[in-house]
Amino acid sequence: MPTEGARVFGLLFVDPAHATHANLAASSQDPLAVYLACATLVARSAKACGESFTLLTNNAKALLAIADGLGTEPISIEEIDFNVDVPKGIPFYQAHHKLSVLEALSKGHLGQRAALIDIDTFFLKPISQQLPAAGVVAYDITRLVPASYAASLDKLIGEGGDRRWYGGEFIAGSRTDFSQLWDAISAIMPSYFLHVRDYPHIGDETVVSAALNNLAAGGASVVDAATLNLAGRWWSSRTEARYPALSDLRKAAMLHLPSDKPILARLASSWNGSDDLFDAYSRSVRRKVRLRQIANPILNAAKGTQLRAPKLGI
Repeated sequence: MPTEGARVFGLLFVDPAHATHANLAASSQDPLAVYLACATLVARSAKACGESFTLLTNNAKALLAIADGLGTEPISIEEIDFNVDVPKGIPFYQAHHKLSVLEALSKGHLGQRAALIDIDTFFLKPISQQLPAAGVVAYDITRLVPASYAASLDKLIGEGGDRRWYGGEFIAGSRTDFSQLWDAISAIMPSYFLHVRDYPHIGDETVVSAALNNLAAGGASVVDAATLNLAGRWWSSRTEARYPALSDLRKAAMLHLPSDKPILARLASSWNGSDDLFDAYSRSVRRKVRLRQIANPILNAAKGTQLRAPKLGI
């Protein structure tokens, strides 16, 4: 059942002491500038779909200073409080601050309905009117992650049956839904951070997936974003899992492209706003994928791996 519109948010946490960012190779580019350009593409694609987008941060002044030098159209940036004490130096340090955003969503500080997405993404279709009237909407990627991830859930919430793993790139719902989720997170978060380095997978996905599994076990509604064609994740790099071809994700409302932040950053300024963004991205990534396909057998033989090359399907 369609619902009223939802505000869409992304997160860019600024901490000079943690300059390393996930899935972004070291280069001469300022990582914050790359991420901010990616957020600009999210904002532009959201606007083209009739959606709002606001980038949340702990340091709006720093991001606005960087934005002045990008030469792209301005985006909405909002500074909020980050109340979750994330241990310094842990993997995915910046991404763990999503937990503070989930807390804010649970208290209604960011509206009555909302979606929190990663910023190495772009929109192809609107999402607000596709969200169900009730229930947390999260992206089930169980089939795409190593089986060892389940051991993280076992350590955190005990062994169980059909455990699901949810990607951190998309989560949506009402204030009530986020309130239930935050209660479930709060119940396990102290244990998570106390033993954080013992888990096979460290990241906000671990604690949020554990909380969502507990919610579902208690009878709460957790809806898979993929079944609603709301989200799709695709890698242009080699992966352990068998990912679908890029063309199979054309119907998704939002694409998450974690290995292509520099490409997304360039599209933020080069995309004219009216051409098919899916096609523009496909053209930009084609050469990279073909090189991966050619090199994959050689790399697997040299490194003793069995990784899969990405597929375009177009």
